[in-house]
Amino acid sequence: MKDQALVSIIVPVYNLEKYISSCIESLINQTYKNLEIIIVDDGSKDASWSIISAYKEQDSRLKIFQQENGGAAKARNRALENVTGKYLLFVDGDDTISLDTIQKNMAIIEKMDLDCVAYPVYRVNEQGEIFEKKGIFQFRDREPRLIKKNDLMRAYYQYQLSGLVCASIFRWERIKKLRFPEGECYEDSFYFIDLLLTLDNYYISNEGKYFYLYRENSAQLSLDYHHLISDIHFHKKCAEEIFPFFPELEQYFIKGEIGLYYHLKKAKAKRIPGASKAFNQYRKQRKYKHKIVYKRELTCFSNWIFGDVFFTKLKKYFNLDQ
Repeated sequence: MKDQALVSIIVPVYNLEKYISSCIESLINQTYKNLEIIIVDDGSKDASWSIISAYKEQDSRLKIFQQENGGAAKARNRALENVTGKYLLFVDGDDTISLDTIQKNMAIIEKMDLDCVAYPVYRVNEQGEIFEKKGIFQFRDREPRLIKKNDLMRAYYQYQLSGLVCASIFRWERIKKLRFPEGECYEDSFYFIDLLLTLDNYYISNEGKYFYLYRENSAQLSLDYHHLISDIHFHKKCAEEIFPFFPELEQYFIKGEIGLYYHLKKAKAKRIPGASKAFNQYRKQRKYKHKIVYKRELTCFSNWIFGDVFFTKLKKYFNLDQ
């Protein structure tokens, strides 16, 4: 352990009494021992803090903090201010990692002198079973490869990278100035773009496992005005910080504009509160006036007229993509 570099692990927690024990157990029982586990309770109203405190009594490697509810970004930023390790990884409080994940990937990152090593992601349900869903990309069973700085953005837009801040080990010195945007939904996406603009290299590893829990009631799966506005803000960030410097990726920006346009239009058709306001706001600022995509127009129209239940049957009958 004396020869091992210190690895910091950041775990944000909010009302996760059902899951936080499994998460902590997967961390304190890692075969790699030189860890500091920074857990920030973001104002939980359940027994999460009591559970975390009990583990702190058992294992001195835990550094625990409690704050008023401010969101995952604020919790992670609080933890970032307390990092003392040479390397860093993020684990969500309802997820787990296999017990050899850190040891195997630390061997890679130190041997190859990397800024980042990303390991396999396994999406699982509440029963721990591997979860598959159409439209969700799986980031596992991939050939190991090194991606250099100039190729990172293309790899991202070609879905070769997960877009998750979890399931990676980072060199702290390289990313220590980065912070999560507080007040935004999908804060991972904003932070991930900042990572890609900062890192000199990114290694895809096939060692270890990150078990990403899919929960039906997860806040990430909800849709409201706040989420839609964050979608618009993220697209604006990409438009301002990526594409002016990577003109060869313009086709992906246009594709993103089309996708966001119909995402917002569909939300409006489904009468999601605030969707009409968000849609109109986006229409005023979008850069490209793209051609009509008739399949997507039909999706929006059917949702507006008939609602989700009828459209699900219609989609199945005509084999339409939403």
